[in-house]
Amino acid sequence: MKLVNGIKAWVCAIALGLVCVTHAVAQPVATLADRATIDRLPGLALPKRQVALHTPMEGKLLKVHVEEGQRVAEGQKLVEMDRQLQAAVVEAVKLRATSRSALERARLELAEAEIMHEQVAKAFAQDAARQWEVRRAKLRRDLAQVAVEAAAEAIAVAEAELKLEQARLERLTMTAPWEGLVTRVAADPGATVGPSDPIVVLIDLRTLKAEIHLSVDLYEKMVVGKTYKLSAGKPIDRQIEGRLTYASKVIDPASRTFRCVFEIDNPDKAMPAGFPVQLVSGGGAAE
Repeated sequence: MKLVNGIKAWVCAIALGLVCVTHAVAQPVATLADRATIDRLPGLALPKRQVALHTPMEGKLLKVHVEEGQRVAEGQKLVEMDRQLQAAVVEAVKLRATSRSALERARLELAEAEIMHEQVAKAFAQDAARQWEVRRAKLRRDLAQVAVEAAAEAIAVAEAELKLEQARLERLTMTAPWEGLVTRVAADPGATVGPSDPIVVLIDLRTLKAEIHLSVDLYEKMVVGKTYKLSAGKPIDRQIEGRLTYASKVIDPASRTFRCVFEIDNPDKAMPAGFPVQLVSGGGAAE
C-alpha cells in the first residue's frame, strides 16, 4: 500500500510539473501573438470639426434657439445673451469716439499760442522783449501742439475701443459657424454664465477623423494622401475607406508604433461619431 501511494504521489508531482511548464511556455506565445496584431490597434472615428460656444463675458443667458439633436445651418442663430449692459458700454464709448470738443479746444489754444509767439518774436526783433520771453512763448506753442496731438490720439483710441465693444456686443448673439448638429445645450435661459462655461456644443458629421497607432512595420507602406481600407466596429460593422492625412515622423519607443490620422467622408451624415475603427490587416491601400 505504501508503494502504491508513493507511485501516485510521484505521478501527481510529474503532472503538476508539466502543467507549470506548459503555463510558463504559453504566456510568451500569447504575447507574441498580441504583437503580431499590433498593426490593427483600434482608434475612434470622431468629428473632424467640433466647437463649444462660450460667451465673451459674464452675463445672463436670455434665449436658447436650438435643442439637442437639432441640425443647424451656417449662420443660424443659436443663443442670445442679455445685451443691455454691453449696449450701454458701447454708447458710452461711442460718445468719446465721436466727441470733437477736446480736439477743437486744443486747436484753438494752439492758434492762440502761435499768435503770442509771433508777437513776442517781433517784439524781440525790435528790442521790445527779452530772450526768455521768446523761449517761454515758443514753449507754450509747443505744449499746445502736443495737446492737439494728444486729443487726436484719444479719439483714435476711443474709435478702436468702440470697435472692440461693438464686437463684444455682436458676440452676445451666437450663430453657427458652419452647418452641424447640436449635441449639447449646457445652460437654460436665465442662467448666469461666463467665458469658461460652454453653452452649446456643435459638431460637423460630414467628415470624421480617426487617429490610429500603427506598427512600425507598416511605416514604409503608409503614404499620405492615399485611401486605405478600415474596419469599422459597431454600430457600423463593415469596411469603410479613410484617407491618410497625417503620418507621424515620431515612433513611440515603448509600443513601436506611430500615429496616423485618417479622414472618413460621411456626406450623408449617416454614420455617427465615436465608433471604433482600425486598419484592415496588412495595411493595403484601397483600389
